[in-house]
Amino acid sequence: MSGAAIGSKRIVGVYVRLLPAELRHLQEHPDALLNYDLRGPLKDGRALDLGRAWESLAVLVDGGVRLPERGPTLGQLALPDCDHRAAWSCVEAAGVVTFAEVLATTCRQFAKLYGVDGEDTDPYLSDGRTGGYRGNQDYLIKKLEQLSIHYQTAVARGEAMLVRIGESL
Repeated sequence: MSGAAIGSKRIVGVYVRLLPAELRHLQEHPDALLNYDLRGPLKDGRALDLGRAWESLAVLVDGGVRLPERGPTLGQLALPDCDHRAAWSCVEAAGVVTFAEVLATTCRQFAKLYGVDGEDTDPYLSDGRTGGYRGNQDYLIKKLEQLSIHYQTAVARGEAMLVRIGESL
C-alpha cells in the first residue's frame, strides 16, 4: 500500500507487540484481523501509532527512494489480504531482534543524513534549507526513536510485531 492517503483517507502505521502464540493465531485465522481492536493495545502501550510517519521512515530505514516491500516499518511477512481498510503484516520474534538492531543503528546515523554545513551551503538557501527541513528532521527522529524503543521492548519480552498500515480508525 503506497501513498500516505487514498482519496481523502488518512493512511497510518500501527505496530502491536504481541506474544508469538498470538501471532500464530492471527496467521492461522487472518479473518480475526477484521475485528482486531487496537484500542486496548494502544491504551496499555503494546501498540505504537506512528501516524503517517511510517511511509517516510519506510523509505529511509527500509531503503531506497520508493516504498520497499518489507522491513521494520512494513513488517516481514504479509498476512492474507482480508481487510479492505488495511494491509496487515508481521515480524516474528526472531526478526524483531534483527529489526531492533537496524533501528538502533539508524537512529544513531539519522541526524547526519539531515546535517547541513553552513560553509558548504549557498548563503541564500541555507536558512530555507535548514529552517525548512529542521522541523521534519525533529519529527522523523522522534518517530524513529519511538519505533526503535518499541522494537527493543519487544526484544526484551520475546514478543513478535503485528503491523497495520491502513485507514485511520
